[in-house]
Amino acid sequence: MVLNLRMLMATSAIVSLSACGGSGGNGPDGLISESEQALRIFADTDGDGDEDQDIADVLDSDRSFASREVSEASWIENYGDGATTRGGYVAVNGSFAIRGDGDDLVVTFSDGNGIEETFRIEDARSITDNSVSIEAGGIFFDMFVDSGLAIGDLLDSSSASGYSVRIGVYYNEIGTDVGFQSENIIGVETQDAMIDALQNSNTSVDYLGYASLRIGKVDEDWSYFNANVFGDLSMTADFGSGTVSGAIDNLDVQVRAGTDVEDEFQQAGRILLNDAEIQANAFEGEMTPDAELLESNPELSQISDDMQYSGAFYGPEADSVGGTMQGRTTVDGQGYVVIGGFSAREDIP
Repeated sequence: MVLNLRMLMATSAIVSLSACGGSGGNGPDGLISESEQALRIFADTDGDGDEDQDIADVLDSDRSFASREVSEASWIENYGDGATTRGGYVAVNGSFAIRGDGDDLVVTFSDGNGIEETFRIEDARSITDNSVSIEAGGIFFDMFVDSGLAIGDLLDSSSASGYSVRIGVYYNEIGTDVGFQSENIIGVETQDAMIDALQNSNTSVDYLGYASLRIGKVDEDWSYFNANVFGDLSMTADFGSGTVSGAIDNLDVQVRAGTDVEDEFQQAGRILLNDAEIQANAFEGEMTPDAELLESNPELSQISDDMQYSGAFYGPEADSVGGTMQGRTTVDGQGYVVIGGFSAREDIP
């Protein structure tokens, strides 16, 4: 299992920023809303079943991706005495978009509650790390990409950038205790007609990948985030029955205070992604602990029992799957907010 959630790695890239507008959401009003339809980008543009483009092909041609409602999860960290609401970690409906601009990447995000920012990552094409961070103009910004990619790969058509990638964002106004953090999946989607064809042919596809969760306490003194949970992900899309399901196992738990890891241990049991209906190219379902996790770690079990996952398929023939996880619960009087992301590719024997 690869643990590569590196939130604070500095690079020599220069990032400039400016205010911008933004909107979006994480709600279940529709798994593919009308506004999202116009923003979708497909791996197979002409519907012939062949790959026409991947992530780098899109960004290298100065086009953009926007995360969908099923592939974005975010929270606000709010602890300062001067804050309007002292609420610890608060789940919000955010938005995220990334655009290529020559050798640069332009990132736009919103928390849906007043934070609306655009960051330009200059000379992003040359960045060989999987993260970039900057302090400038009273702002701290950090972005990482996962799936074994470097940031520069997102603009390199020869890099096999893939069909989907997880991107994380952290933002903080320096000198305040207010921050914003989000998990996003962007990529070239599978056409809805291909999903229908896979359903009509009773196709079943197994996927292998990774998942990670961030757990924050509500009304807690500021502590960055209170725990990370990493794990290996297995998923099965049974297109014939119109469902997707999976499990996160080989759980690695980090207990944190600030940016320091106070304890780390392997956790027995699995977090289950229960059957979710595939609706066009989207799905949304519930998460629960298995019996072993329930017995060995009741607190983590209760947290995971109140979570939802959602996502979509990517590539010309549903070659990969990705999405986000989120939830809010109370355990023994303590409130928790959780966000996370997952990504997996077809398991080809």
